[in-house]
Amino acid sequence: MKLSREKINHLTNLVVKDLEACEDVDFLVEPQELRMNVLRAISNELIIDDEIEEEVRRILSTYSSRLVEGSRDWDVLFNKHYEQEARRRGIRLRPSALPARCPPRAEAADVRRVGLTGGIASGKSTVSRMLGELGVPVIDADLLAREAVAPGSAALAAIAEAFGEEVLAGEGGLNRARLGEIVFADPGKRKVLEGILHPLIIAEQDRRLDALEAAGAAPLAVVDAAVMIESGSWRRFDAVVVVACEEAQQISRLRRRGGLSEEEARRRVAAQMPLAEKVKYADHVIDNRGSVADARRQAEALLKSLLEEAE
Repeated sequence: MKLSREKINHLTNLVVKDLEACEDVDFLVEPQELRMNVLRAISNELIIDDEIEEEVRRILSTYSSRLVEGSRDWDVLFNKHYEQEARRRGIRLRPSALPARCPPRAEAADVRRVGLTGGIASGKSTVSRMLGELGVPVIDADLLAREAVAPGSAALAAIAEAFGEEVLAGEGGLNRARLGEIVFADPGKRKVLEGILHPLIIAEQDRRLDALEAAGAAPLAVVDAAVMIESGSWRRFDAVVVVACEEAQQISRLRRRGGLSEEEARRRVAAQMPLAEKVKYADHVIDNRGSVADARRQAEALLKSLLEEAE
């Protein structure tokens, strides 16, 4: 399969970004030179999968003094990008070439895993509900987050320790409104909250997806999660759907829904990745600038496409 320029650039950016994020890795070249070497290697008329893999393997060994084959970071890079991302983008790699400690998911899996995301007040939850009404199993990350912070849970205790007892409600639960005010006003504190909740939520998502797959309950399942792109967890899915609208619509809907001032609504929208950026990661886009009926028609068409892809 010949790679398009878009796929070449996408794979290059993923490799370089994750290399730069690797712990305890000293680079022997400047990041821009590293990127150019990766780009040249991937785009140098390398059409056969194992040739691409061999060249990237050489680069990972050559341009870092500590990124050693078989190390944790090496395994993460190959498994995360060359099994999940390449498979999601339609670039098939030989399973035998993946690290033995990170085996790929079986190709015979029955359930196509679909990530559904968007921005605050973009209409993601509406589309999620529509897909559920059409019979699609939907795993809602927000509901999982609520379960994770139930009174007496370890996650709630960690949040209270990190943010103070002011985020606790009167009966020992979580004061979500107060916590939202804090984290939307401070990106650093939002990262702290994500560090507590995201591992728990992702683990539960995977557990439920595995259960659906084991039961053979449906040809596909949807995970509804707001910060899927920002967290990088979108790479776990076979397809990504983004629900998008205009920023002015997000602000207007958020003010009506939450009784927020325009300033607060703008701050919450600005705290997330712009929808114009998120759609770049999408395999399918729901344009939610119109009516509910328009969104429903698109949801029905989306389901038809996803079922065809799952065959």
